Amino acid sequence: MKVLAIETATRVTSVALIDDKGTDIEIAPDVILAHTELLPELIMKVLLKDNTTLQEIDAFAVSIGPGSFTGIRVGVTTARTLGQCLGKPVIGIPTLDGLIWSERESDDLGCPMIDALRNAVYTTLFHHRERLMDYHLADIHDWLVELKAKNRAVYFVGDGAQKYHDLIMEQLGDLATFALPALNRARARSIAKIALDKLIAGETQSYKDTMPLYIRRSDAEEKREQAEQATSISSSEGLVLRKMTSQDLPQIQEIEKQSFSTPWELQLFMGELKLPFAHFYVLEEHKKIIGYCGFWLGEQEAHIVTLAICQEKRRKGLGSMLVTRMLEQAKPLGATRAVLEVRVSNDPAIRLYEKCGFSRGAIHRKYYGDNDEDALTMLRDIP
Repeated sequence: MKVLAIETATRVTSVALIDDKGTDIEIAPDVILAHTELLPELIMKVLLKDNTTLQEIDAFAVSIGPGSFTGIRVGVTTARTLGQCLGKPVIGIPTLDGLIWSERESDDLGCPMIDALRNAVYTTLFHHRERLMDYHLADIHDWLVELKAKNRAVYFVGDGAQKYHDLIMEQLGDLATFALPALNRARARSIAKIALDKLIAGETQSYKDTMPLYIRRSDAEEKREQAEQATSISSSEGLVLRKMTSQDLPQIQEIEKQSFSTPWELQLFMGELKLPFAHFYVLEEHKKIIGYCGFWLGEQEAHIVTLAICQEKRRKGLGSMLVTRMLEQAKPLGATRAVLEVRVSNDPAIRLYEKCGFSRGAIHRKYYGDNDEDALTMLRDIP
């Protein structure tokens, strides 16, 4: 049984191919955050090394997060597309599970940590590879206080453990041990090995069921957002722009089907609303949703991921208004640049973004999985 695995949830891309007869191939170049450009090339290189074809792969595996939301999206989309086109199962493996897979055999608690920026980490706890709690986003200081209170030896692994090494030692002292530096990087090999065990055990799933793992906001953040949703962001001439909620999704899906050849599924929208760095909005006219938009907030960057207006309200300047409002929301959150991808054939959208100050950037080859169409990257500063 052959498994091809993809790891794009963190800063470095890797691809691995293993089987139950001893094949163990991984390619993990030291190139930071170039998932879209590298992934197709790495897949072909791994296949060539094993002298095999995509049709001979029995299952695809992918690291589903938590981690870089852009990277997760690239990896999951690629794996789902391969599974759909080839009729093969796609096995999603949480990134933190992949990190702890190489945990040394001991009675210590295992704590994988992925840096989430702004003094936060994605983390959980394991004991002998059995997970003890939910995956969550934690303030590093609060998390270390919680770990110290357990008064147990803890084995730390991941780029978050590497980044906060000194702080961990200050808080836990001799209770803390650390992985070797080479083990702190999330690797496709670990994802592949976990997936192979699942494949042999018959624990597979359809590409449709393989979804990104987005971490829910904390209760405090949820309450704060609910308070924000009670107040409109902007209102003029009967139009109201406000935060998107799960109750909006039936109306949004109707517009989604009108607007895109491969519309997002309801479950994907639900996942986006749980993403800590996601900011989605709806445009209402007399309490009827006529458009929506959304962006992901990275480090000083707003990544626009969707924008649509219902058919009967198009060509009235509402698309430009939504872009402007998104940039206005992103600026106080620390964004200094906006970026997006658009199909190279979508001339109306390209003209809209150019009108809003975006310039043309790199071409991402075969970016869209439904027809292998290229994507044009567009960028602009947020002054």
